[in-house]
Amino acid sequence: MALRRTDTILGGTAAPAPATGPYGVSATAVDDANLVLTAALVGFTAARLVTNQPVEFVYEDADDEPVNSAAVDLVRRALAGTRVLDLPDGAPDAVAVAPARPWEQAALITGAAGAARSQFATRNAVPTTAEAEQLRQIAASVTEPLGYQGYGAYTGLLDDPVRRAGSVTSTVRADVPVDGHGDRWAPPVYTYPGPDNDQDTQPWGLLLLPDGSPVPGIEGPHPHVPGVVGYTHGMVQMVYSAVARGPWCTPFEIAVGRRTTKLASCFPCTLFMYAAGFPPSAVHLGRGDSWAPWYPSDDTGHRHDVNDAAITMTNARWRLECHQQLTLGARVLGEHADRLVAPGRLDLLTGTLAASAADSPVAADLLLDALTVPGKVAQRVVSAFDGADQDRR
Repeated sequence: MALRRTDTILGGTAAPAPATGPYGVSATAVDDANLVLTAALVGFTAARLVTNQPVEFVYEDADDEPVNSAAVDLVRRALAGTRVLDLPDGAPDAVAVAPARPWEQAALITGAAGAARSQFATRNAVPTTAEAEQLRQIAASVTEPLGYQGYGAYTGLLDDPVRRAGSVTSTVRADVPVDGHGDRWAPPVYTYPGPDNDQDTQPWGLLLLPDGSPVPGIEGPHPHVPGVVGYTHGMVQMVYSAVARGPWCTPFEIAVGRRTTKLASCFPCTLFMYAAGFPPSAVHLGRGDSWAPWYPSDDTGHRHDVNDAAITMTNARWRLECHQQLTLGARVLGEHADRLVAPGRLDLLTGTLAASAADSPVAADLLLDALTVPGKVAQRVVSAFDGADQDRR
């Protein structure tokens, strides 16, 4: 991996931008991150609609409803009347925004094998084995918790009815591999909260508490500086396990602790789960900061508990879909470039995608780079469009 230390994610020749983004990131890098994630969401939504699949995004808190509705409305409007693909009249109106299920300890998010055309409410499942159910209750225990239960805490759970077995895992932080996985980005200068907390002392991509310290309990094998770290969610790890162990397996995520309680998969997890064939039981447009897949053990020096073939083949499908959906989304946005905050950056995105092979890591790495700039996906979509556009409905 060649680590790009540039002021912008998409490169190109941009006028110097003020360092007004999170941790001192340039404003243009924030525009790039917003644009990449907006293109991904538009492409993902289009892919679902053109194949007659339901699309719904949920929010947990009533205070989050306005920005979620605004973001989804912008996606609907971008797709309405598009000439890039043949959507039935009124199809974008079917994209729904709804409140999430009420949170409860040990509640589950399901990766429902082959359920992309099923309504979201029908995708919810429960473990079929006593072994997996017991692990579920242990993982969600308040008195004797298993694993991390702080900010961003969900615990992955696998139900394997053939072997009568289950397994659990928390989100794990790890270095992004330095060779063989594309061209990752980090800003040349950044400053986290707290004293002496910058590019010389901390890797890019850390999830931090308000005092500037890394989120505890999510420690990877070998974080280092300089470099980039990512976080592989419990659900993603269980999807790999399901692919490795057999098609009868079901991956879940368990709601644990009371710091993060959305009963839905984040958007980057959602992209991965659809690509792998395990669409989630609900999707939210909140944070997926520094989301990352697993990489084969030979590339990381860290041994996983699933075979590398499952990781490699699942990542290959995910990379293809990242390229397909980013390309589609960028083409749709090209019809509305006058409404974007940074239309010139769209030209760079389109050119970068066109110059890369569909099975290369380029599109996936752009998505991962965008996710290292903190922010909620819904707000990114709103920010990608000209605010004045809201008055031109």
